[in-house]
Amino acid sequence: MNITYSKKIIGTLLAVAILSLLLVSCQEPDERLETFTARKGDIAHTVTSTGYIEAMETKNYSLQAGGDVLLSAEEGQSFSAGELLFEVDNARTVLNIEQAEENLMLAQSSLSQAEISFQQALDNNHIAVQLAESNKKMAQHSTESAFIALQDAQRLAGRSNQYARTSVDVSRSSVEGAQVAVDDAVQNVENTRQAVEDAEQALADAQKRQDEAADPQEEILAEIAVTSAEQALAGAESAHDAAKSQVRSLQASYDTAKAQLKSAQAAYEQAKAQADSQVHSAESGFEQAHISQGMTYWSTLAETQNAQKQIMLAREAINQAESQLNLARISVDMASLDLDKNKVVAPFEGMVLSSMFSSGELASPGVNVISIVSDQLVVSSDIAETDIVRVQVGQEVRFTLDAYRGREYTGTVMEISPVPDHVGGIVTYSVKVKPDDSQDFLYGLTANLTISSIEAEDVLLVLIEAIYEKDGVQYVDIVKDEDILATEIETGAFSFEYVEIVSGLNMGDEVVTAKVEHE
Repeated sequence: MNITYSKKIIGTLLAVAILSLLLVSCQEPDERLETFTARKGDIAHTVTSTGYIEAMETKNYSLQAGGDVLLSAEEGQSFSAGELLFEVDNARTVLNIEQAEENLMLAQSSLSQAEISFQQALDNNHIAVQLAESNKKMAQHSTESAFIALQDAQRLAGRSNQYARTSVDVSRSSVEGAQVAVDDAVQNVENTRQAVEDAEQALADAQKRQDEAADPQEEILAEIAVTSAEQALAGAESAHDAAKSQVRSLQASYDTAKAQLKSAQAAYEQAKAQADSQVHSAESGFEQAHISQGMTYWSTLAETQNAQKQIMLAREAINQAESQLNLARISVDMASLDLDKNKVVAPFEGMVLSSMFSSGELASPGVNVISIVSDQLVVSSDIAETDIVRVQVGQEVRFTLDAYRGREYTGTVMEISPVPDHVGGIVTYSVKVKPDDSQDFLYGLTANLTISSIEAEDVLLVLIEAIYEKDGVQYVDIVKDEDILATEIETGAFSFEYVEIVSGLNMGDEVVTAKVEHE
C-alpha cells in the first residue's frame, strides 16, 4: 500500500482524535489517560450489504412461430432437465419445410442441368476448336494448291506460247524459203524461156543457112548446125518445161508453207487464248481460295467465340444454380430450425417462474410465453464502488436470512460483474455468492451479507486514534517511566479501527490514545 496515501487517509480519520488531544496537551501522565498496548494482530476490512436469493440461471422464452398452445407448464411447477415446458402447433412449419425441401430438389435439378449444359458447352467448344483447326488447314491447303495451280498454269502457258510462237516462226521461215525458191524457179523459167527463144532463133538461123548453103560442105555444116540447133532447142524446151514444173512444185510448197504458217498462227492464237484462259482460271481459283480462307477464318473465329461464350454462360448458369441450391439449403435449414422453435424444453432442473398461456389459447410469435429459473440458488447483492475493491472472487462470505433469524450461513464469492449499475447517482457492482448449503433456501428471500477482507496478517498494530501528524510526519506518544515521549513512526495497512506500525514501535509499547502537546 502507498504510505503517503495511507497517511492522508489516517489524517482524515484522526480529525476527531486530534481535537481531544489538544485538550490534554502539555500534561504529565496520570492514571486517567487511556492507553493501548502495541500488539500483533490482523488488519481486516468488513463489507456489509443486503441481497436476495436468486437462481443461478434465469431464462425467459418467446417463440418465433405462433400457433395454438398444445402444452404449457404452470407457474410454480418444478421440472427436470429435458422436460417439455411449452409447445404450440407447428403444422405450418412442417409445410414450410416440405416446400423448402421441394425447392431444394428443384435447385439440385437445376444445378445438374447447368452442369450438363456446361459439359456440352465444353464438348462443343472442343469440337469447334478441332473443326476450326481442320478448316484452317483445309483453307490453307486449298490456297496453297490454287497458288501452285496458278504457277503451273503460268509456266504451262509460257511453254505453250513459246512452242506455238516457235511453230509460227518456223512456218514463217518455211514460207519465206518457199517464196525465195518460187522466185528462183520463176527466174529459171524466164531464163529457160529465153534459152528456148535463143534456141529457136539459132535453129531458124541454121535452117536459113542450110537453105542458103551453096556447096555440099556448107550444106553439111548447115545441116549439122540445124541438128545441133534442134537438139539445143529440144534441150532448152525440156529445161523450160522442167523449170515450169519446178515453179508449180515450188508454188505448191509455198502454198503449203503459207497454209502451215496460217495454221501455226491459228494454233498460236488458240494456244495463247487457252493459256490465258487457264491462267485466268487459276488466278480466279487462287483468289477464290484466298477469299474462302478469309471467310473460313472469320467463320471459325465466330464459331469458337460463340462456343466460348456458351461456356461462360453455362459456367454462370452453374454459379446461379449453386447459389439457388445454397439458398434452398439455407431455407431448409431455417425451416428446420423453426421446427423446434414451437416448443420450449427445459435446459436444467428448476421451477416455472411465470407462464403466460394455457392449453388451447393462441400464442403469437415474439411474445414472452414462459420464464423459468434453475434450482441452483445463489445470493445476489449490489456492492458500493467504495467497497468493491475489497471484494475478490473466492472470498468467504457470511450471511443471514430474514426468514431464518438466528441462523448464519456461509458461501464464496463466485462472480463480480465488471459492468456497474447507476441508481440515483450511486455506483454499485453486482456480486454473486455461492452458498455452501442452500437446502433451506427459497427463491427471493432477503439476505444480509458480511464480507471480511484481511489487509495484513500478524503485524504490529495500534488503535487508529493513537496516531497524529505534525509537519507531515506521523507520531505516537509512548508512556515510558512515567514520561510521555513523542515517537516518529511509519504506518502500513489500516482499517477503521487499527493501523499497522511498520517502524518506530515495539510490541508491548504503551501508546496514548489521546494527543499530548510538547514544548
